[in-house]
Amino acid sequence: MGLVMLGSASPALADCVTVGSVTTCNGYVPEGINFGTVSGRTVNVQPGATLGSGLGTDALRITNSSGVSAVAITNSGTINGSITMLSVGTGLDSLTNNGLITFTSPSSVVATSGISMAGATFIQSASGTLAFRFDSASFSDTLLANRATLNGTFRALVQPGLYEQVTSYSGVISTFSGTTGTFASVQSSSPFFTASMEYVGGGADLTLAHQGIEWVIWATSERWKHACEDLEPQIFLVAQAVGAALDDADLVV
Repeated sequence: MGLVMLGSASPALADCVTVGSVTTCNGYVPEGINFGTVSGRTVNVQPGATLGSGLGTDALRITNSSGVSAVAITNSGTINGSITMLSVGTGLDSLTNNGLITFTSPSSVVATSGISMAGATFIQSASGTLAFRFDSASFSDTLLANRATLNGTFRALVQPGLYEQVTSYSGVISTFSGTTGTFASVQSSSPFFTASMEYVGGGADLTLAHQGIEWVIWATSERWKHACEDLEPQIFLVAQAVGAALDDADLVV
């Protein structure tokens, strides 16, 4: 099943209830929601609720035909998949993330997935997490907004592949009117990489840098390192050698 129009006879949409111009989602909607064209709407994804991306379609899609009545989406649960907000006005509509926005559907393509809201404002609070995928070909999920307020956590979901020592990703976040704030934490899903964000030109770029195995062992488990040395010193010597070799080579995650 693909993206479902709100109001269609889908059992999953019983988990999203609309009263007047306010839609509240409390459950699991695996196929995502297409609100179609509306004239102002408030959407609340509650804690514990999840909007999925179906068969690679958007998890949430909405078009605001009004330049006066705003569309305001607040996510306090999980949105797993692309989000598309089409706005007539500029800066009127908004998406606030207090929960998790991520992309894990195997049918969605890294290079073409993300959050597209060129006429709207993206806001992430201190409790929000934005988790984008990054691959070895320098492609990633992206955010395009009119303006963005950044806070909370950004997590780089490192995909399997052959990586250079340093891999750069430009335009991970792009805006037309600039950004306010920065992410409080930028993390990598892989212990073999560090992730860093550079805020430039009204947006943000990301860099993945790979770490040697010896450093990873030391940083992630001091007790494991000592156990290796005590039980079988040769094990740790091999890890050191492999780590040194990988420092000058590509890395397979």
